[in-house]
Amino acid sequence: MRGVDAIIHLAGISLEASFDKILASNIEGTYNLYEAARQEGVARIVFASSNHAVGTPRAPRATTP
Repeated sequence: MRGVDAIIHLAGISLEASFDKILASNIEGTYNLYEAARQEGVARIVFASSNHAVGTPRAPRATTP
């Protein structure tokens, strides 16, 4: 992070996965990124997420009229 002016964070597991994988990558990884940026005084972080941050909705079942 030393010498960085800004960070664009788009990484992470975007599909359904075990909680352990989500925790390590999406939660702890993001925390570590923000903490390193804070320690080095990075002025700006652009963060984007997807609907997978709250889980993937199940597809509705087909119905017969």
